[in-house]
Amino acid sequence: MGKPTRLGSGSNKPRPRDIYLKFATFRSRMKLLSQKSKLNICGYQGEYINDDQTRARSHLLYEARETKHVNSVLASDIVIIIRGMDMCIHRIVTMCDLHNLQLSTRAP
Repeated sequence: MGKPTRLGSGSNKPRPRDIYLKFATFRSRMKLLSQKSKLNICGYQGEYINDDQTRARSHLLYEARETKHVNSVLASDIVIIIRGMDMCIHRIVTMCDLHNLQLSTRAP
């Protein structure tokens, strides 16, 4: 693991500053992300571990979450996975994929 870095200025804010952590290996990153559901059990309620997304990928994830007829959205390493209301799983990599999904789920 690399050196953790606090983000933002050290002013008197009601909550602690975010921490940016760059991993040395993909395996160590995946090990931490696979254990993040255990935070609440260990007494870290209200703490979150999130992937840092590129602007385009973050926008795609936001648009996927705002899409109608979607049951759940999950961001994986390469793709965004959407489970529709019909419980079918769809892989989204580009906005074109999301647009095609919206067209296919639209009522006739």
